[in-house]
Amino acid sequence: KNKFVSNFADRIDNTALSSSYLITTLAFIAVGTLIMQEPFRLNKTTGIGVLMKPHLEITEDNLAAMEAYADSNDKPIVMVNLMQVRPNAEYDAPALNDCTGSDALARYTLGSAGVRREAGAELIWPCRAIQMSIGPAEKTWDMVVLVRYPSTRAYLNMKATKAYEDARVHRRAALYDSRLIMTIEESSSSD
Repeated sequence: KNKFVSNFADRIDNTALSSSYLITTLAFIAVGTLIMQEPFRLNKTTGIGVLMKPHLEITEDNLAAMEAYADSNDKPIVMVNLMQVRPNAEYDAPALNDCTGSDALARYTLGSAGVRREAGAELIWPCRAIQMSIGPAEKTWDMVVLVRYPSTRAYLNMKATKAYEDARVHRRAALYDSRLIMTIEESSSSD
């Protein structure tokens, strides 16, 4: 947080900003990052700061949409995981916060391996993201992982198991933010 504030201060053109605007902006940073525990991001083009809420869980609405899709579709899916890993894990139980986010992500991977295998999941592409070539520069992903499931129902059944929920504790501790995009293979025009 201190690094961010110092980087932000480096970008301020004191001749263009009034002191009241500066005080308001710094107060906004303090409220957003310290009190609300939400990340603050500065749009480098506009100079306007925004609060960005992390996403670590499937919402009830999205889960219902997945259930509806699973009821009428049995095609394989590929889940595209975009992950922003914390430098240090943040477990609900402070005694467990003795590892890096990467270590906690490895615990999740190991802890969920059996239930993913039982669901027929296949790891297609685990990779480290190195650059955001198209997209906001202030949003970065550390990992991109593609996992194929035999169907949406197979994914949902796996997600509902106690073993998977137990492993997800490590995923939540490991990640600062994530996106999970359900995809299906597009048929080529020759099919």
